[in-house]
Amino acid sequence: MSSNVEIKARYADLTKARRIAVELGAEMLACEHQIDTYFHVKSGRLKLRESSACGAHLIPYCRPDQTGPKRSDYEIIAIANPVRIREMLSEILSVLATVDKVREIYLLDRTRIHLDDVKDLGTFIEFEAMLAEGETGQEGHERVDRLLSAFDIAPADLLEGSYSDLIRRSAHH
Repeated sequence: MSSNVEIKARYADLTKARRIAVELGAEMLACEHQIDTYFHVKSGRLKLRESSACGAHLIPYCRPDQTGPKRSDYEIIAIANPVRIREMLSEILSVLATVDKVREIYLLDRTRIHLDDVKDLGTFIEFEAMLAEGETGQEGHERVDRLLSAFDIAPADLLEGSYSDLIRRSAHH
């Protein structure tokens, strides 16, 4: 299983975020269109990610819903036939939400920086400090905290859950 320490935050100015990422020495890895289909599950989360850059993956993960840096444990499973898998999982589990976004991915010191433009929600930034085997997470928390400061992210801008939660909330209003 893979683990990281992550945050997600509202971030109005992706041009500013791009500039900061480059100034920090982050390497741009990709810009891709992603459609994440989340399914109803008893605990944790399960999504099928269809990416314009790297194909389709089924991603089960467990992560607490809390603001601030949090540990996420996940697996990434390559999927050869995403249309059929989406149909089957939709029938078996039912769809919770669909998240459609354009994501720019940067890498800095084993930390992924995602600049996201999410359809119907707005713009966001996400940091994922990847943990090495046996790492407790303290170093990951420190890397995320440094980035929170460098990108001038206020605690009020941090999100608790996932984009799927925001999509579901906005659909109920």
